[in-house]
Amino acid sequence: MFFEKENRNTSAFGKGKKHRMFFLFRFVPLCLCAFAPLFPLSSCHSAKIDVIQTGPWFPAKKTAEVEVFSGRDQVKKPFGGIAILHSGRFVFSGKAVAASLSKARKEAAAMGADAVIYSVDYYDKNIVYGERAECCLSSLAIKYVESQKENRE
Repeated sequence: MFFEKENRNTSAFGKGKKHRMFFLFRFVPLCLCAFAPLFPLSSCHSAKIDVIQTGPWFPAKKTAEVEVFSGRDQVKKPFGGIAILHSGRFVFSGKAVAASLSKARKEAAAMGADAVIYSVDYYDKNIVYGERAECCLSSLAIKYVESQKENRE
C-alpha cells in the first residue's frame, strides 16, 4: 500500500515509519470497532440526576422503603413534595428508564422521602420510524403528611 513505502529519508515519521503507520491506520480503528458496542452502555451509568429542593428534607431511609408511583392518582395518602428530580437525556429503553428510576429512588431515600412519582418525557414528539427516541425521567419526591403527625406526638 502507499504508506508502506520504504523511503525513510523524506519521511516525517522518521525511523520505524512502517510500524507507526500500521498502528495509526490498522490498530487504532480496530480497537475502536471492538469497543464501540460498549459505548452506549457506559452513557446510561454516568447519567446524573438533578435535584431541586422544594421542601424540608428528613433523615435518610433505605432505598427499598421508598415507594414508586407512575401517577398522582396512585398515591392514596395525603402528601407534600420535598424535591423535584430530573435526569439528563438518554436513548429510550426499558433498562435505561429502570436505571434512571433507580438513581432517582436512591436520591429520594437520601433526602428521607416516602415515595417517588415519576414520568418519562420524550424530547422529540415527531420521531420518524427507525430513529431512536431520546427521553428523560422527571419525578417528584414526596413525604406523607400522616407520617409527620405520628412523629410529632
